[in-house]
Amino acid sequence: MKNLLVLFLFFVVSNFAFAQYKNNKWLMGYENTVPFGGTKIEFVNNQRTVSLDPRSMWFSACYTGISDKNDNWFVYSNGTAVCNKNHDTLINGNGLSPGGDRFGSLYGLQIPGQAVFLPFENENNLYLIHQNSKTTSPIPFGNQPHSLNLFYSIIDPLANSGQGIIVSKNNLIPTDTSDIGKITPIRHANGRDWWVLTKRFYNDLYYSILVTPDSVFSPQAYSPGSIPTVRGGQACISPNGKHYASFSNIPTEQLILFDVNRCSGRLENYRQKFITNQIAGFLSFSPNSRYLYISSIDTLWQFDMDAPDIFASQTFIAAYDGFTVEQFGQTSATIFINHWLAPDGKIYITSNVSTRILHVINNPDMPGQLCNFQQHSVDIPTYNLNTVPTPINYDLKQEPGSPCDTLGVGLQQLKIKDLELQIFPNPSTGRFSMEYLPQAKSGMLYVYDMAGKEVYREYVSPYTSIKNLDLSAKLNNGMYALSLVFGQERETKTIVIEKSN
Repeated sequence: MKNLLVLFLFFVVSNFAFAQYKNNKWLMGYENTVPFGGTKIEFVNNQRTVSLDPRSMWFSACYTGISDKNDNWFVYSNGTAVCNKNHDTLINGNGLSPGGDRFGSLYGLQIPGQAVFLPFENENNLYLIHQNSKTTSPIPFGNQPHSLNLFYSIIDPLANSGQGIIVSKNNLIPTDTSDIGKITPIRHANGRDWWVLTKRFYNDLYYSILVTPDSVFSPQAYSPGSIPTVRGGQACISPNGKHYASFSNIPTEQLILFDVNRCSGRLENYRQKFITNQIAGFLSFSPNSRYLYISSIDTLWQFDMDAPDIFASQTFIAAYDGFTVEQFGQTSATIFINHWLAPDGKIYITSNVSTRILHVINNPDMPGQLCNFQQHSVDIPTYNLNTVPTPINYDLKQEPGSPCDTLGVGLQQLKIKDLELQIFPNPSTGRFSMEYLPQAKSGMLYVYDMAGKEVYREYVSPYTSIKNLDLSAKLNNGMYALSLVFGQERETKTIVIEKSN
């Protein structure tokens, strides 16, 4: 008992944030007045806060935002402009993505995934990768949206007395006409650099673009053996960096899967499956990367990425329940559109054009109906035009043992013994969250009582940084030790359980 008490006194709460950069703010609204613009959803300490946040920038589906770990600065973009946390346009921050349908407009780009910020640890400058777009295309494609050009701009968020400056903008990345949206970035296996993946329009040709702290390299073009089609919909990479998925309304090739080579930046092991005759195109991965969720406008399915036959694991989750809203004198359906895996570990799904509700997958790491999908369960204060953030995992670090594991960048964070474990709220009723540095291997959580007896244990997925727990039915009032273990790395904190009588 004495040793245990000494151990408890040794435990201290870490004040360090778990990540260098955060994308924990989601701005929506396609005008600058209520009820059309100004919704802000922010995730702090694993809690979702929805508020009105007036601003001049419009969002027409494309959004990307990033802040430092302490929220000292925050910049965001709709693909045609960049603003800071005061909602002021940065110096040189207008006129991005020239040559498209809405060049120079604050309305923003009209497809999700058309812009994304890429940071580098211990560097002030950010890259913004962005593309313009056209809503019509030449014969024989006819009226298919596509991207004419891909650009990069460089932002210093701390310049101009902390107001931010676009240091260099609209630098052309030499690619051919591309699929619209679907800019999919992933951390290089060396833990420092980035790969940006795009696809040529109506062609079996992909581009891998290497971005380092001081250079954006010429694209590497290659063919992974897929079918050349016009693809809409969404694309994303699993949080662990192993899987690439794209889902689009193409009869010959709807759901496509690749393995991701983080060393070469290439997609490998092409697979595809036809899913539905309904309009399709929306998807996301669970936080632990095991489950892939795809949806048409009226149906949501789940796939198990660990199954021997992934496509055979297709599981029905829900059909649109017919819920409608009255707006602008019309009745509108709240069908399923774009997905986003949020920092609270939940997946949010937008509805159709101009609604003020969101659908939520509350426990996406769970199989089948245990994922707890709730339709139209989150109200937002203004209308949303299908806006979702470009998916990116800023916490993905070095891939130990890869052929290009040469820089040593991120190695300390992956192997550090101080996992920067934080528990909140503390005290709690038994429902609480853990936040910690993401690790490249799976781990275990152990809970001990004051006598040193193990009273609970649970698996912890690799590459995750937040875990929600409800032990209210398992723990009595008192003090407990929570021990988070990843291989040889272990960190222990105390938690106090206080249930009301």
